[in-house]
Amino acid sequence: MIFNKQDTPILYYKPRGSQRWRDRRFFLYPAWMYRIVAPRTSANKLNILEKAILGLCNAGVKSADEMSNYLEIHRDLAALIIVELSDRKLVNSYGIPTESGKRILQDEISINEKAIAGYIFQDIWSNDLMPRFVETEERADTQLDDTSSFPKLNLGSVGEPNYQSLVMPTVKNAVAQTPSVRDILKAISSDSKAIAKASNSENENDRDLDDNDSSEDTRHTSQIASLERISFIEEEPTAVWLTTFAYLPENLSDEVDWLIYDPFGLGDSVWLRKAIYRQFEQQNFRELHKRLLTMTESRPNQGTLTELMERYTSEAKQQVECKLSTAIKRWHDFYEEITRLQRYRIEIGKLDDPKQQSDRIETCLIQCQKIGEQVFSHLQSNYPPQEEWRKLSRNDKSSNRNFINALAEHIGFIAPIPYSLTNIDQNYVRSAAQNNKGSLRARIIAALLATRIFPDHSLHNLARSHPDILIDLDELADLRNASGHYNAGRASPETDLIKADRSIETIYKLVANILNLSYSPD
Repeated sequence: MIFNKQDTPILYYKPRGSQRWRDRRFFLYPAWMYRIVAPRTSANKLNILEKAILGLCNAGVKSADEMSNYLEIHRDLAALIIVELSDRKLVNSYGIPTESGKRILQDEISINEKAIAGYIFQDIWSNDLMPRFVETEERADTQLDDTSSFPKLNLGSVGEPNYQSLVMPTVKNAVAQTPSVRDILKAISSDSKAIAKASNSENENDRDLDDNDSSEDTRHTSQIASLERISFIEEEPTAVWLTTFAYLPENLSDEVDWLIYDPFGLGDSVWLRKAIYRQFEQQNFRELHKRLLTMTESRPNQGTLTELMERYTSEAKQQVECKLSTAIKRWHDFYEEITRLQRYRIEIGKLDDPKQQSDRIETCLIQCQKIGEQVFSHLQSNYPPQEEWRKLSRNDKSSNRNFINALAEHIGFIAPIPYSLTNIDQNYVRSAAQNNKGSLRARIIAALLATRIFPDHSLHNLARSHPDILIDLDELADLRNASGHYNAGRASPETDLIKADRSIETIYKLVANILNLSYSPD
């Protein structure tokens, strides 16, 4: 069972949302599809206590005191439920069920006499069942796009095709895990509730139609008869792609930039949006992530300076998350500082005045150095150098250079490392080691010394991945010190911008490696 562009079936259940869209992007989501036979449960309208109270009313019990004794609940709670049932016109003023109340009580947790053959779907990454149960396998009308190599979805007719491009994630080594019958019944129950809510126009944009009420799930899964009537027609699942799309609503909100339509046509899907967001962190949905960023960047420009800065910040966050994955948000302080750096870089691209560009480039380089110091401060918190600074001589700089170069080469960095790194004063390294303060160069040397104590120090992995990064970090320190004044003897802003971009990339590599994040430059 594999997921590819040619052989894996693409299913299309006409996804539709609860509001009009401004822009949208179609995509495919991978799933395991199981063919089963199962009963369809009705959508429950009562919680467990409401059902019990209504049942007692139907049995002729009218007193809240009696009900509290039967159910072992407080009298006031029983009285409150009776009032609520009366307000819903399920019981009359005498506590006798109305026709509507009797009908609901009769239908509650009802099971169809005839079992239904259909399909359930399982998320290939989490192995969670999707809260849907369908009776037919609906194949999409698609063809491969020769240019992009992605499939295209035809929303038109044979004579008038209307092809929409589709993107799909990377799927590697997916292994199916057979779901339990209880999970299947829970998915069928959720599907019934979602259909009922959709038919009653009760779905909301910020609430998933498939949110499971634990009390209802308990009632369903407690039905032994229902569980026994579930069986697999085919033991092995089929790999399929589910077609849906992400969209920007016409009326944008501050809380949500984009939404996801449910693949099975039941409004906006929070469960799928959460699932996709998790895959952004794992870099499995790179192409979709890029296209969503394009969508949000196409929003109308704001007018005031404050609004413009907010827009730049929003754009910077999207770019940072795209480069480092959304997992960077777990490191709040780093996320904020790198977002600020990325916003400065965006602002440079919007400026035409060389002097303004010069000032912003300097700000960018200062921020790069600040983040570099932040990274090595983080390292020192986890790997304190203790008294290793004493290995450096106070007066013999030549001996220090040989010692530091040998240490860097032993770890795996390209040696010799820059002279300005190895020539640093012992007092500066001491301050960095003891107080976790000081310049970037002093912190780097303190971290190198700490590798003598900690064999698992993160610098070992950094050296394997980027053996020349100490050279780049040293260059960053030089650029920072020399930036900002473009006189006749200095390079042009364009040249320094190239160097600044290299420094920014160095910071991304450093942060990604030390925090164990993926890094995608594009």
